Amino acid sequence: MSCFEERSHKVAHTPATRDGSIDGFVRIKNTHIIIQAKRYKGSIAKKHVLDLHQLVKDDRKLDKGLFIHTGKSSAQILRYFRENDDMALISGVKDILCLLDGEETEIFGIKVKALKAK
Repeated sequence: MSCFEERSHKVAHTPATRDGSIDGFVRIKNTHIIIQAKRYKGSIAKKHVLDLHQLVKDDRKLDKGLFIHTGKSSAQILRYFRENDDMALISGVKDILCLLDGEETEIFGIKVKALKAK
């Protein structure tokens, strides 16, 4: 969430409860995105992805769902994200580090600016 805040996007955090729920919300260029972040050693659980997508479908205030994780994504999971344009994936440590390091990235076809050097 701090990666988006540092780039001046409006962010809303949810309480840290370890219950598998969402981690927060971000608004990027009038697109309202719900975020779920998970730390995995192995492959991500399809149930977590489906649960997040259901939240997007059920809440008219949400436009998209972003799933961020450190683990591996199966071919089935990657296909699911390709087939659902209201869901995006940041997968693996390398991609997460790019976001954390402030590099420019693209989410849902929206460029998320790089952080300015201090």
